[in-house]
Amino acid sequence: MPTKAGTDVENLTLAAALAAAKGVGTFDWLVSEDVVRVDGRIAELYGLDPKRSGEDGLPVEDYLNCIHEDDRPRVEATLQSAVADVEDYQIEYRIVQPDGTDVWCRAQGQVMSNEDGGPAVRVVGVVIDIDDAKRTNLAVEIKEAQLEAVLEGAGLGSWTWSIETGQVRYNERWAGMLGYRLEELEQTFDQFERLLHPGDRERAKRALDAHLCGDAPTYSEEIRLRHKEGRWVWVKTTGAVTYRNDQGTPLVASGTHEDISLRREQEAALAQAKAQVELALREVNHRVQNLFALVPALVSLSANETDDAGELADKIRSRVGALARSHSLTLNAYNRDEGVDLESLVAAVLEPYAVSRAESGFAVQGPHVRLNEGEANAASLTLHELATNAAKHGALSVPEGRVSIDWEVLTGAADTPIMALRWLERAGPAVVGPPSRQGFGTRLIDSLIRSLRGEISRNWAEDGLTVDVRFPLIGAVGEVAAEGNGGL
Repeated sequence: MPTKAGTDVENLTLAAALAAAKGVGTFDWLVSEDVVRVDGRIAELYGLDPKRSGEDGLPVEDYLNCIHEDDRPRVEATLQSAVADVEDYQIEYRIVQPDGTDVWCRAQGQVMSNEDGGPAVRVVGVVIDIDDAKRTNLAVEIKEAQLEAVLEGAGLGSWTWSIETGQVRYNERWAGMLGYRLEELEQTFDQFERLLHPGDRERAKRALDAHLCGDAPTYSEEIRLRHKEGRWVWVKTTGAVTYRNDQGTPLVASGTHEDISLRREQEAALAQAKAQVELALREVNHRVQNLFALVPALVSLSANETDDAGELADKIRSRVGALARSHSLTLNAYNRDEGVDLESLVAAVLEPYAVSRAESGFAVQGPHVRLNEGEANAASLTLHELATNAAKHGALSVPEGRVSIDWEVLTGAADTPIMALRWLERAGPAVVGPPSRQGFGTRLIDSLIRSLRGEISRNWAEDGLTVDVRFPLIGAVGEVAAEGNGGL
């Protein structure tokens, strides 16, 4: 009786049992005689005479001739190897039927020998018609390939989540948008949660739970996931449950990931630009109101200096003209190549109040420094606000009042140049303390100095206000002069 190493001849009973199954046929191949006998199912599948192939048997070559030419070399190699090594085999291939159509089948054979280590003498097994299943699988594979191509073309990552097991199938694009290769990531839901930004977890969980329990038709959220380089990538995740059991329990969900980082950056930039425009409009409005408030103050100062109407008119025209020139200079003087000279900026701000005022009323001291656009705007608006308040309530509201402005360039951390500027008022009305509330102008200059990574402090002493401003200089710093202007 033939035997096979590692198997039992009783396994032949399995072939007989399979013969009773639908779409399954049996065969018996006597290797040494080159005779293969098959049952009626295989004869029909191969398009052979059932009597000859069943009772008499046919050589292996007759069966191989029925196999699709693209599959035949692979089948022949598998049979030769199985017989030579006395090893069982399993292989899928196509049979070409008499009408020219091909049918997918799977052959499983058990190779036997007369004694352990002897040559193969017999092969028994089954041939199973798998055409329907194979073509269904092929159709699914084609559709999946088409879907993958569409997703790839749209730059979308995809995910399919087995909710009960926690397993998730991600595609290459899903991993790639985070800087990973697919094999670097675990195919699990835990992997997704580890990449999710802590600030987005609760919101994403609420949205997902709402969909899983049926309160929302789909799941869609904009979240941040950690890139391999450590930065955060904005992603729009969209999905839905694709399979529920008879009780309505969600078992499988699928969806996509879209990289929306560029859009979020553009939205943030747009919001910042909008905020800057709104701030600029408020500043323009504030400047106009200050100008209207300054004109009466200039008229009052001029009226205290003369009783002659013509002279008074000349003084008012001169001071209002100086105010207009100052306003124009501080808004438009910035030169992108050379920057703004700080001393010229100070002179422009103080010019409206310097007309007909004694030179001792002002003191300006500091080295030659050029400011970049942001620094010049901040310094201009800060000095303008301080001068406006001084003209309305402080030292510049009385003829004997004095204002000194001095600055120096200090050395900060990592040799960063630091601008240190002081505004000092004396001989003005007595100071009773800081105002009870902060106006827009105060909030504005505080914001401007903070935008330069600087700081501002105020000392409301009884003999006058002192304001100290410091900020790092990013623009070019000129040569330091030995002496300042000394007066205006």
